[in-house]
Amino acid sequence: MDEASPQRSPGNWFTSKSTLLFTAISILTLSAALHYTRSGDAAPFFLNSLSIPSVANDIYSAELHHRRLLDDIETVPVYIHLPERTSLTVKKQIHGLQQTIETDKVRFQVHALTLDQQQSFFQQNCHEATARFDEFVAQDQEFLAVEVFKWCALSQADVSVYMDAASPLLQRLHDTIARADSSILVRADEELFGKDAITTGLVVLRQQRDIAQQMLKVLLDTSLDTLLISPLHIPKMLFKLIDGEKSTEQSWTFLKSSCPKMHRSTNKELSNDRLLYDCPMGTGFCCYIHDGTETVSVSRYPLLPVVRIPEISSLPKPLNSNSWSENELLYITTLKEGNTQKKSEQGSDLTIYEKLQKQCSPKVLETACSKCLRDKAGADCKSCGAVCKCFCAKLCTLDPPEFDTTTYYITPPVYARDSRRLIPRIVHQTWFEPLQDDREKYPNMSRLTESFRKSGWEYKFYSDEDSVVFLDAHFPPAVREAYDALNPGAFKADLFRYCVLLIYGGVYADVDILLETSLDSIPHDVGFMVPLDEPGKPVDHQMCLWNGLMAVAPGHPILAKVIETVVNQVRNRYTSVDVDATFCPDPELSILHAFDTLWTSGPCSLGSTLNRVLGRHGQEPLSPGEINPWNDPAERQKASDGTSFVTVGTEDHDPSYRVPGRIVLLNQNKWDMGAHRFTLMESNVVIAATDLPDSNDREKLVEDDNENDAKAHEHYSKTHATVGVYGVEHLYADKQRARHNIRFVVEGENVARKSRALATLGAATK
Repeated sequence: MDEASPQRSPGNWFTSKSTLLFTAISILTLSAALHYTRSGDAAPFFLNSLSIPSVANDIYSAELHHRRLLDDIETVPVYIHLPERTSLTVKKQIHGLQQTIETDKVRFQVHALTLDQQQSFFQQNCHEATARFDEFVAQDQEFLAVEVFKWCALSQADVSVYMDAASPLLQRLHDTIARADSSILVRADEELFGKDAITTGLVVLRQQRDIAQQMLKVLLDTSLDTLLISPLHIPKMLFKLIDGEKSTEQSWTFLKSSCPKMHRSTNKELSNDRLLYDCPMGTGFCCYIHDGTETVSVSRYPLLPVVRIPEISSLPKPLNSNSWSENELLYITTLKEGNTQKKSEQGSDLTIYEKLQKQCSPKVLETACSKCLRDKAGADCKSCGAVCKCFCAKLCTLDPPEFDTTTYYITPPVYARDSRRLIPRIVHQTWFEPLQDDREKYPNMSRLTESFRKSGWEYKFYSDEDSVVFLDAHFPPAVREAYDALNPGAFKADLFRYCVLLIYGGVYADVDILLETSLDSIPHDVGFMVPLDEPGKPVDHQMCLWNGLMAVAPGHPILAKVIETVVNQVRNRYTSVDVDATFCPDPELSILHAFDTLWTSGPCSLGSTLNRVLGRHGQEPLSPGEINPWNDPAERQKASDGTSFVTVGTEDHDPSYRVPGRIVLLNQNKWDMGAHRFTLMESNVVIAATDLPDSNDREKLVEDDNENDAKAHEHYSKTHATVGVYGVEHLYADKQRARHNIRFVVEGENVARKSRALATLGAATK
């Protein structure tokens, strides 16, 4: 049947006249079966000997001598879930088309049941599953209720069939079964769902009742959270059961599902059916199911069971925006404002720097003290005590300032664009203007960004104007205030990347980075990945994280905490002295002062935040590779304390679920094969490179800029204090302190649900 061959293009296949006729007859005949079933009483109505669909023999003629699967079988039950709504027009059109096809041995007995009829079926056949079925119906999760019915029904006979009512066959059912000598399943489209997912629209079981019983047990034992969060859980569990069978490979025949031009719902307006994956084709069919040479069926859904999404009105919205994209609302983190806690009457709002100015002298750090503390080889109050007497004596004895504090609640998204991975397939880059608009101005950086544009992941670019619009829409005014208060553009970009990754998740990359591998090499179970940076290496305190390349799950607690930290310190005009005090009683002062510019919003601020979220001292040394605090009891308790700002349901007692996925640090080598490269050690893959020879267009940009532009694009290193206190001059636009803090609380139930689902999904693929 050449028209139906999967080798043909989708357009040619769907426009073939014979195929259209074939499909029409198939739909009408199947609908007839459903109509006559519904016309009976509440109990199932049987259509004996009905082949689905009944079609003309000149369209397809099977070799009936291949009916090995049906040898010695007199009756084969065919189960169909019957939707509550059936078109009256279609009923009238097919009223006179009821036909039966007799074979010499086999009669198909069709059981097309509504949900109400399925309840009666459970009482008679799978009483132990009735409660679960009723729960799914009560929760308005019809697709899960149908799965329970499906596997209950398939466990009732040695040979049985389940068919999706919206997926008509293009061959006679008897011929489809007869051509195989084993049970039949359909692999989901590999490009969309991987190699280990089975779509369950067509299932033919022969002597495999145990598989149906095991799938029924999966549905009874798996939490509703897991089933909702992970659309691939059921397809992957079925694959695991099949793959783990001790029976021979000949026990199964796998058809393939191909979904040409299929797009996820994020790339188009959501359909009326409100499915997580939408069908783009005008015919209403997304995929065709074939054996490699001939098409067996067409389907409206790329994956069964389908996943229905809630109404948009029930989803949380961006904090300050009255307009939003339905395509994004399912997949973004949102914030909402809580209460404001007033500071205590006894508390002082003076910063540590202001207190030291009063108690020591206006010149808190004398020249000799500044020079001593900036020794990269190591410095502390013991080695510098002679020249830093007052500073060292007072620093860790003073109480930190107290401010009124407003709490904001962060709600990570429930759904994922790709349920197989924690980090969405999105790339974010920012520059003060579009690089691609002027390739003469940016001959190198425009090419470097193309490596991410052409990565196959969704690409988002933000100019300075785009950045402030984004911050205004999603964050409280305090975040925009901090952004505007910072003079160096690099520091603004630091804060923005944390914010955009908190909302969307994905990969952030500076515009001077070259992607050197597929982004799909980022492991699916990683929730936070960033390179380890160099500062602190000489004194065994290497804990800063190179934030020019980050891969993070949306709503990640580390991002929430680093944004909170940066915003509060910037709005209250923290100096390096104030930052020093946050690491009392034992700050490693040489890193804090030698690399003072990296503590405002950059690598060291990010690294210390990671440590604190895990309940560690902020300057705890870090190493390339995975950070896993959950197996060691002492580290686990620290991490539990550190993540206390992540709230989860009372039924969830596992603190590891507060942090989505694994934390992995890339290895950084600034002299790796002639460039600065970042390697994922566990797979020995170079992810990206930067500092390529002659690649930096920024130097020429500053040379060519007028005076005002040059000041705006001035490198952040110009804010470094060679003597005195960093942050007193140059860093901030003004000296107006907010005397107010924000506090972020992550509503971690969605994080926990995803973590549980991912753990279960991971077990299903092992």
